[in-house]
Amino acid sequence: MQTTTEADGAIPDIIVQARRRDEGLQSVPLAITALSGDALRSQSVVTVQDLGQHIPSLTVSGNLGRRDTVVIGIRGQRNLLPRLSYDAAVGVYFAEVPIARPYGLNASLYDISSVQVLKGPQGTLFGRNTTGGAMLFEPNRPTDDFGGSVELEYGNYDHRMVTGMFNLPVSDTLAVRVAGRIAKRDGFTKNILTGKRLDAVDNQSFRASVKFNPTPDIENLLVYDFYHSSTSGQSVYLRALRPGGVVSRLFGPGGTFGDIASELAAQKERSPRRVALDGVGPSKVRNQGISNRTTITLSDDISLKNVLGWRKVKSQDTTDLDGSPLPISRPFQTANIQQLSEELQLQGKALDGALSYIVGGFYFREWGDDITYGTSLNIPIPLGPGAPINTLTNPRSSGGYGRSESESLFAQLTYEIPGVAGLKATAGFRYSWDKRRVEISPADSLGCRFERTAATPAGLTPCLAIGRASFSAPTWTVGLDYQVSPKTLLYIVSRRGYRSGGLNIGSESFAELKPFLPETVTDVETGIKSDWLLGSVPVRTNAAFYYSSGKDVQRTAQIIPERVTTTTLNAASTEIYGAELEVIVRPTSGLSLSGYFSWDHARYKKFITVSGDFSNNRFSFTPEVKYGLTVRYETELPSIGEAAATFDYSWQGRVEFGDINEVESYQSSYGLANARLELNKAGGSPADIALFVRNIFKKEYANSGTAFQNALGFTSILPGEPRMYGVQVRYSF
Repeated sequence: MQTTTEADGAIPDIIVQARRRDEGLQSVPLAITALSGDALRSQSVVTVQDLGQHIPSLTVSGNLGRRDTVVIGIRGQRNLLPRLSYDAAVGVYFAEVPIARPYGLNASLYDISSVQVLKGPQGTLFGRNTTGGAMLFEPNRPTDDFGGSVELEYGNYDHRMVTGMFNLPVSDTLAVRVAGRIAKRDGFTKNILTGKRLDAVDNQSFRASVKFNPTPDIENLLVYDFYHSSTSGQSVYLRALRPGGVVSRLFGPGGTFGDIASELAAQKERSPRRVALDGVGPSKVRNQGISNRTTITLSDDISLKNVLGWRKVKSQDTTDLDGSPLPISRPFQTANIQQLSEELQLQGKALDGALSYIVGGFYFREWGDDITYGTSLNIPIPLGPGAPINTLTNPRSSGGYGRSESESLFAQLTYEIPGVAGLKATAGFRYSWDKRRVEISPADSLGCRFERTAATPAGLTPCLAIGRASFSAPTWTVGLDYQVSPKTLLYIVSRRGYRSGGLNIGSESFAELKPFLPETVTDVETGIKSDWLLGSVPVRTNAAFYYSSGKDVQRTAQIIPERVTTTTLNAASTEIYGAELEVIVRPTSGLSLSGYFSWDHARYKKFITVSGDFSNNRFSFTPEVKYGLTVRYETELPSIGEAAATFDYSWQGRVEFGDINEVESYQSSYGLANARLELNKAGGSPADIALFVRNIFKKEYANSGTAFQNALGFTSILPGEPRMYGVQVRYSF
């Protein structure tokens, strides 16, 4: 990551792209957390999920279908299901190309220049589906220096990882950089029914970048990335039952098909690392993409930039959703999805540099198949009169083909107000147009579902439903910032964000195919960024305070007409307010202390579904309080090398697994501690050696969980990782 030049001992500024151009972090009037590649390494951040321990107001949880698919939230705005027809609240960008689907997103972070987390709606410069914010992943670019590195890592659970990088300047105008990683690890959970190990790691990834400068005014950067993972599946265990719930009634004491209460008691006697699952299966994902960025300098003040992107993901997994050995819920999900994006930007300055501007257009298209097969309460007996679930129709399938298109135009201006040195005003506007189409043919063991659930509407083919929807919305930004001194910035900004509406691709009736509307989030944020001295000690303090309100908020709900299905509704209006603080202190040249604190008060002003009124409930997967502390000490050991030690601790408050806030469907507050010891340039050689341990105190916690107490009467848990430790050796040349 690039940094600005600072005096010895001072805290360097970090170059970010939050406003689609290179700027120092401390001069951008937005709440941003940025971590360099070196910071990721020193804090043993290996995956995207690890970032949640180091960034305020950010939550990254696992997906119950697979560990390499994550669910990201910022300031309470959280992504929905990863399926084709649902969009994100947090935009994720790799090499400036949006990643629409999170399958495989929890891949290893290697050869990364920076990770930047932008908080609050980013609807002007990043567009739709950024109501919570955006995460920008920037890989290292090819340089003009010949070199490379090889890193070997070994740890407990027979963890093995090899990482390599090679940079080659082919000529004065062409440079190539390749990097890759292979990781394998035995599972840390045993399925006692099959004897197999679950929660293993077996993935391969590769990246190639080419930088070409045919003239001094033209640069083209091409990046190809590839990721593949294949494991035996992940663990889920049963935590709780609701007395009188559907599952408890079906699988009662002495029942023909098993006693769920006995299975719960047996699981409580075991550790979360020993489970009994009858429906878990292989988990596979293949993810690849291309980013092509061309920048043309038209004059000293004007540049033209084009970003062309393509991505493809193939995914499949089988999950034992109930976390028990009984045949309750075993979905198999498969997806084969592609996307194409194109963005053109014109950036420049005018009025003798007093006015900065960016104008542009964006196009996005996504298409593919997203299908779920599975069983739900798969027993060959009916429940009797008034039974909410027809158990004779398993197995069943839902989903189908989907396609979406988005177009937008945008502009943003920043003007230095004359007469007041350091005072600037910013205004931006974007308008987006979205189209969606889904083609679905849900079926079960008795045939087509549509033929039994309702008469086929005129003009439609039996057992095929085609849904279409169009949406459009404006988004905007207005703000003032005041550079009080070269080291202190004050700002206030208000923004509107927009998450596109959609269609429920998992619909099993014509009625369920009704579109859900876009959601909008409007916020006000004020903050201060300041570098100052405590005596002679450099200190950086960044603080932000915000308020946001949401309208037509999209939420998922479980519907039980004659079987359980999950659908998306415009069920809520929301109110969120909070504060964030990040501090860095450098008491000596070798000692660095950094910490963060965030408070996110996220509640529903109105939240009504067919299951009830849940207004005033807490948001799911949004701890009200988070904080973290990192201590790093570096020192030179003559004739031995450069030694360093890092310790970090993070804590988060209670997290609800569902917006209904059900009994037992939560994770209580907990903290995690990690440590790392390094000897860099060992003995004067280009070798670096490190020892690391994550989750030092072996804390047992839930990475994620279900919220089915209300619908089905059970809660199941995806356990977090146990203590992990190992050794790394890296050789650079």
